[in-house]
Amino acid sequence: MIERFLKFYEACYNKKMSLRLDIIHEKCEGWYICITHEDSDTIIFNSDNCSLNLLCAHAYIALEEWAREFIELEDIEINLK
Repeated sequence: MIERFLKFYEACYNKKMSLRLDIIHEKCEGWYICITHEDSDTIIFNSDNCSLNLLCAHAYIALEEWAREFIELEDIEINLK
């Protein structure tokens, strides 16, 4: 799931350059992912979890829902290999 999420994020980033992805790991607290669109000051995803795989799945879904709002991104997921 991690690789698929990163490919999807990269494809979206190539179209919307103002996307920002932060992935942080804290020894005691687990993983944290934040995706923002800086041009519109939109927080697309902001969450933490002990499982990076589960967190990436949730981030993928949030990014997919956000991407549907833009014509240039709505079919991007379908074209991923």
